[in-house]
Amino acid sequence: MKIAVIGLGYVGLPLAMVFAEAGIEVVGVEAVAARCDEINAGRSYIQDVSSDALKLVVDKGLIRATTDYAATEDCDADIICLPTPLNANRELVATGAANLGGAFLGAMPAGGGTSQTAVVRSAGGQSQKASLVTAATALATMLLLAPILGLMPNATLAAVVIVYSVGLIQPAEFRAIRSVRSMEFRWALVACLGVLLFGTLKGIVVAIIVSMLGLAGQTAHPRVSVIGRKRGADVLRPVSAEHPDDETFEGLLIVRPEGRLFFVNAQYVSDRIRALVVEHKPKVVALDLSRVPDIEYSALLTLMEGEQRMTDAGMIVWLAGMNPGVLEVARHAGLDQRLGRERMLFNARAAIERYEALLAEGGKLPPTAAT
Repeated sequence: MKIAVIGLGYVGLPLAMVFAEAGIEVVGVEAVAARCDEINAGRSYIQDVSSDALKLVVDKGLIRATTDYAATEDCDADIICLPTPLNANRELVATGAANLGGAFLGAMPAGGGTSQTAVVRSAGGQSQKASLVTAATALATMLLLAPILGLMPNATLAAVVIVYSVGLIQPAEFRAIRSVRSMEFRWALVACLGVLLFGTLKGIVVAIIVSMLGLAGQTAHPRVSVIGRKRGADVLRPVSAEHPDDETFEGLLIVRPEGRLFFVNAQYVSDRIRALVVEHKPKVVALDLSRVPDIEYSALLTLMEGEQRMTDAGMIVWLAGMNPGVLEVARHAGLDQRLGRERMLFNARAAIERYEALLAEGGKLPPTAAT
């Protein structure tokens, strides 16, 4: 007998293993060639299938993976395992609906967590039947063993939870987070300490508040960079100590803010641009807005005030690389008519090309709105 399993995901591969371990030859068809290579090499990418078990049946010739659907023609049966879309919110909605219904019947609130998941996995649970068995056991325990369990100290229950949850604590994950990004490492520490000091729910709330404050700080202080060009290449990037040979252009200052501009960070961005203008003393300031996906009305007013201030100081302001949403806001505010087409450029490269062309013509720069 020969079985074809089409789709070797978290359902298809375990199913193929069941047939193969029963001595039935299986042809697995998978659209992702890399997965086929892993299976044929005896390496499992599914948590529920060990590589040792997979390699054993592969070496016996009981499982073979391919991307060719023609390999199923001589099979006695085809089993199609379609991808199952997972929605993390479905369980939360179901739990909320259960609690809402239970509130009218005086039921205890239902919930879930990683410690419960650890207990189920350690017990070998692989389907919803485990939850049904657990519910039946809990009902029998309440009816028959409640008087005896009532005499047990709370520390006993805590010990059971700790024993099954200790495997969830993975210091290697903390090291991995720290090696990638220190801010998330600090959030992880806050979450861990918060749970230990204040309990699970309060600790998670503390972690959420700290992470929200961190994100707010990042949003309030977006990056504002001076843009230069890599020498000998058409590559524009922020000027930094890592690239001391990058070209800048005397008299031209290209400034690139990054992120959404709104009332929280508008003044900060304006102050940073003003400080860069004072430092570099340019004749032309080109604001590269290609990294700004949206601009709020108050931020636009701040931008217009800064443009007027620089114009009154005798500088020329160009806007470059405006995204469609930002351009639409600028048009509604009349900024496009105020600047004119000659001061609204396609991107920062166009600003450099125009500036160099003006210098080649004899150093004549276009007049500002004030002149």
